[in-house]
Amino acid sequence: MKRTDLTPGPFPPRNDSEGLRSACPTREGKKNARRAAPAREGERGDGNTTTALRERDGTLYIALRVTPRAGRESLALAEDALCVRVAAAPVAGAANDAVIALLAKRLRLPKQAVTLVRGASGRQKLVAIAGLSAAEFRARMGL
Repeated sequence: MKRTDLTPGPFPPRNDSEGLRSACPTREGKKNARRAAPAREGERGDGNTTTALRERDGTLYIALRVTPRAGRESLALAEDALCVRVAAAPVAGAANDAVIALLAKRLRLPKQAVTLVRGASGRQKLVAIAGLSAAEFRARMGL
C-alpha cells in the first residue's frame, strides 16, 4: 500500500542537527505502553528539570533507557530517562561497558567515575556519577 497524500504522518519530523535528540522514541500506540505520571509542580515543563537526573550526597544518579545494536551511538535526554544508543550487542556485558565508556567520553570523566547501580541485564538502567552535579551534567552535555 503506497501513501499518495503528502500530509504529515503521526510522528513529528526529527531534527538531528545538534547531535542530541529531544526525546527517545516512544511506544504510545502499543497496548502495554506505560502512562506518564502527571507533572509535579516545578518538575516538568520548564525545560530545565527532568526526572532522569537525581542528586544525592555529591553523586548524580541518571536513569537510562539503553538501545543496544544501534546503527550509531547517541544520547538524548527525555523527561523520564537519558536515552543511550550503543552499537555493542547485549552479550557478556558488552553493551553495559559501551554505555559506561560513552557516558565517560561525553562527560570528559574517567570510566571509574561512572558506576552501574541497577539494571545490568535490562534496558532500564541507573548509573551513578561521582563528583558531578546536575548543572555540570547539563553544561557538559550542552543541554
